[in-house]
Amino acid sequence: MPVAYSVHPVQKGRSRFREASHLFSFSERRNKMRKWFGLLSLLLALSLAPVGFQATDAEAAKFRIGMHRQTFGSFTAVAMGMGYFDEEFGKGNWSVKVFPQGKLVIEALLSRSLDVGHGATRPYVDGVAKKAGLVMISASSSWCKSISIWVRPDSPIKTVADLKGKTMAEKKGTSTHFVLDNGILPAFGMKPKDIKIMNTTTAERLSAFRAKVVQAMVIGAPTSFRLTDKKWARPIVDYCKYDNPPAMIFIELANPRTLKSNPGGVTKYLRAYLKSANLWKKDPDKFAKVYHKWLISKGRKVDYSIARRSIDVVRPLYKITPRIINALNATAKVQKGRGKIRRLPDFAGGEGIERGPLDKALASMKMN
Repeated sequence: MPVAYSVHPVQKGRSRFREASHLFSFSERRNKMRKWFGLLSLLLALSLAPVGFQATDAEAAKFRIGMHRQTFGSFTAVAMGMGYFDEEFGKGNWSVKVFPQGKLVIEALLSRSLDVGHGATRPYVDGVAKKAGLVMISASSSWCKSISIWVRPDSPIKTVADLKGKTMAEKKGTSTHFVLDNGILPAFGMKPKDIKIMNTTTAERLSAFRAKVVQAMVIGAPTSFRLTDKKWARPIVDYCKYDNPPAMIFIELANPRTLKSNPGGVTKYLRAYLKSANLWKKDPDKFAKVYHKWLISKGRKVDYSIARRSIDVVRPLYKITPRIINALNATAKVQKGRGKIRRLPDFAGGEGIERGPLDKALASMKMN
């Protein structure tokens, strides 16, 4: 027979008191914790909020612009020097980062560390085909006249055909390399494997060339004019003749997040670019003087005459014309045929293109 246990009335009362006491103390602690968490949350919110709650983070941040250090970037340099960015954004509300290659500008856009920048069509085509998030907002410049293959003045190399078996300093994956492989070499009955490429930046290839590590190099303006004046090198090919489909076109690109969060900023950037392009057309001497001043500020020891000649080999563009669309399509077909991309982007249908900011910029400036 099981033993029956009874609780003494006093013990039972004590047990209930202890239980009630425990529940009360827990509830009290919980209420205190809630108050503290509420206070901490309020303080945290106040510390993170903009002063006066007047601007969002996107509005408060500087508009980030990327530019090429060679002549392709002269329109950005002049926009800075002429105060066009100050006019559009206000002083202190924008920043510019200089890159040695357009490919690096595009990489910065892909990493979302820039709002806008410019680059060549070939890497842009690859990026759109791979749905990497590159968006063209306007054309920028045509620059095939600014590039050539250079050899030493006393070199026995006279034509591209003489480069067979030689080593040349160039940057793989660039538009100049694209034109070399798909336009220049085939025209001389050669294949990419016929030339050894030393993959270098502009500064590196100059050093390699001067040290005679390579027999040739690809260089553009303004550096190329300095080479000519100093009689350090001579050109052996006209890139424009072999730039088909046209790959040596720079285009203006925007971060898709910026297009969504700050489309007005993109329009302001294009307005500044268009002002710079207009100065190039109306007063090239003044454009060259401003550009020369920028070159000097960056430690580039060049004469004004070099800056003046450099701007003549880069022509500003802005409209996304059928010719540019055709060039993008042709480049995509070449890249797909080489196995570099798996699909052809629908550029004619507007894939990877946003025309709105340019249309607004042109309308506000009463330009066609």
